[in-house]
Amino acid sequence: MNSRAPLFGGGGSRQQQQVSVASSVPPSVNQSERDDEYGSLVEEDLRKRHYCRSIGRQGTNGSRVPFLVVSMGLFAGSLVHVAMRAIRRLKKDKESLAGELLEVKGTLKEREAQVTQLSEELKGKERALHAKDGEMKCKEDELHQTVLELKAKTEELRRQERNLEQLKGELGVSRSTISMVERELEATKRLLASYQGQLDQAHVLRESKRMNMSHDLTSMCMAASSGDVGEQRWWHVSRDVFVGLYHVVRKNLASLAFVFLATESINFVLNRVFHRLTNEAAMGVLGCSPDVIGNLWWLSQNPNLGNAYQLLTGLVFALAFPCSVLVKTIQSVYFFFISSEIMGEASGEVGSGVMPGIKAGIERARSMWPRVKEMVPHVVAVEFLVSLVVVPLQFVSLLVFTLPFTLPIIMSVHVALPVALAEHLRGWDAVKRSRELMKPIQWGASIPFVCIIICQRLIQVSKEKLVAILPVRFYYELLEIPLAILALGFAASVMASLARQSLPVVCYTFVTKE
Repeated sequence: MNSRAPLFGGGGSRQQQQVSVASSVPPSVNQSERDDEYGSLVEEDLRKRHYCRSIGRQGTNGSRVPFLVVSMGLFAGSLVHVAMRAIRRLKKDKESLAGELLEVKGTLKEREAQVTQLSEELKGKERALHAKDGEMKCKEDELHQTVLELKAKTEELRRQERNLEQLKGELGVSRSTISMVERELEATKRLLASYQGQLDQAHVLRESKRMNMSHDLTSMCMAASSGDVGEQRWWHVSRDVFVGLYHVVRKNLASLAFVFLATESINFVLNRVFHRLTNEAAMGVLGCSPDVIGNLWWLSQNPNLGNAYQLLTGLVFALAFPCSVLVKTIQSVYFFFISSEIMGEASGEVGSGVMPGIKAGIERARSMWPRVKEMVPHVVAVEFLVSLVVVPLQFVSLLVFTLPFTLPIIMSVHVALPVALAEHLRGWDAVKRSRELMKPIQWGASIPFVCIIICQRLIQVSKEKLVAILPVRFYYELLEIPLAILALGFAASVMASLARQSLPVVCYTFVTKE
């Protein structure tokens, strides 16, 4: 039994031989083929082993075939068979892999060609995009330049539009002035025709009246040489000033009223603002409560606030004083231009109807604004000096017994602004010139000034008294009566204010003519 071991190459076990046989199978065969081949080889090996054992037994029993030669031959044949099969499998795998490799190479070449083509296309598109980007930048620069040119043209068009509107306004004013002049010329022609007839009739009587006229001129020269007419006949000055005020206010009521109401509205707003600032400062600095002050848009009349509130009021008044002087200057310049035109030309808005007269007056006041705006900076200093003199004297004049001392000083600077506008004087030169002009007629001009102030006070007191004595039921059943009283009082107050603001121009015109 021991003689069987050398037959299988060292007496290895069956598992080792199976592993050695299985390891000879080429690794390129897939798993299922290797399993089938492995099974067939194992079966063949088992048959050969069984055959060898049978031969071995026969050899041991005195067989005629040597056991070693047969077993070695069979083993070599099996190995050659397995090797041949493995070689054939490897050749097949090699051929299949070579075909697949060629296919993969062909595919790779195609993909590489496609990638090269796509790269060329992308480069072409990139170059096209760069070119378009340059074109877009050029177009963007052109558009930016166009936008700047359009903005410049827009500004130029706006400026031309403003100039056109201004020219339209000037043209409208010129047309209205031309139509007014045409109407005046027609009226003048009719008057000249009537005057011509009267002159023809009076031509016969001229010789007979020559002696009488010579006698009258002689008597007037003797009266003028006897003394100063302005000082001896101050009532004549007052009469002429009253007549001049009447003509000025009557002939151009719409323009004067429009300017007065506009400037007084501005003053009203400024007063409300500064009164509110005063009360806010009183609450913040003095610690006053709104209940103690009352309405914050008006100065408080509560006596419990003390002198600190009065001092604060004076401080805010000093700060607001330049604004009030500026508005007063605008109003005075307007009144000078309107009144001087009326006094010089003896023309106005009378006889043209109510509504057309109001429209013409407002349009006339609006057309004067460029002249007023040009002259205000030159004469505001004169108005400021006059206000510094007049405002303290007006407070002193409230004592009444001081009027003989304060009234001549007030009237002496009364025509300073007309002097600055008409004679182009500035500062104290205009004030000195005003004192020289007003000295002969200061008492005669004081009478209209005092009368206007008294009329304003009487109108205010009368309006308040009439409104207070009306029964309560009038405000519910007959509301027209209180409204009529207030409207009449307001109209009378406006007329008195117009006369007061026109007084300096009338006085200056009277003095220069004399």
